[in-house]
Amino acid sequence: MNVRLVMLLGFVFAGALSTTAAFDPSAISTRQARVDAQKSATHYAAHSHTRIFRASSLTWQPEKSLPPGAESLVLEGDPSKPGLVILRLKMPDGYRVPPVWHPAADRFTVLSGTYHLGVGAKFDKTKTVALSAGDFAWLSPAAPHYGWCTGETVLEITGLGPFITNPVNSREVLAPKHAER
Repeated sequence: MNVRLVMLLGFVFAGALSTTAAFDPSAISTRQARVDAQKSATHYAAHSHTRIFRASSLTWQPEKSLPPGAESLVLEGDPSKPGLVILRLKMPDGYRVPPVWHPAADRFTVLSGTYHLGVGAKFDKTKTVALSAGDFAWLSPAAPHYGWCTGETVLEITGLGPFITNPVNSREVLAPKHAER
C-alpha cells in the first residue's frame, strides 16, 4: 500500500476519533468532575449536607460508660438511637478499659497512641494485642473485651446505635474510687 495513503487514512481516523470525543457526554462529565474536585473545602462546607470538623475545634466530654479519665465525642449519629454512630474515645497513658461488651459489633481504628486489646471476660494484660495508629479491630456482637493504653490514645469507633456499653463485672467499672460519679 502507498505510504501517503496510509498516512492520509491515519489522519482521517485520528480526526474522527478526536471529533467524537469532543461531543461525547461522558467526556464532558469527566471534565466537570475534575473541575468540581478542585473546589475548595469552604465551598463544600457551605452546603447543608457537608460537615467538616477541625481537630482543634472538637469538644471532648467525660465518657460516662467507662471509669473516669476517658473522654469522648460524637462525630455522627446519636448513640442513644438506632442508626450509624461514629465517635471518638480519648484515653490517657496507662488507662485501663475493664471488660465490657456491646450488643452490636464493635469496629474501631486507632488514631494515635497504642491500644492493647484483649478479648475475654477477665482483664489479663499479658493476653492483649498492641494496636498502633492506623490499625483496625472488629469485634463480634456481645464479645467481652478490655484494653489498656500506652501514651494518650484515641480510637475512632463506628457502629450501630443504640450504642450500649455493658460491664462484664460491675465491680471493676464502679470501683470504690469511682462511686461518687
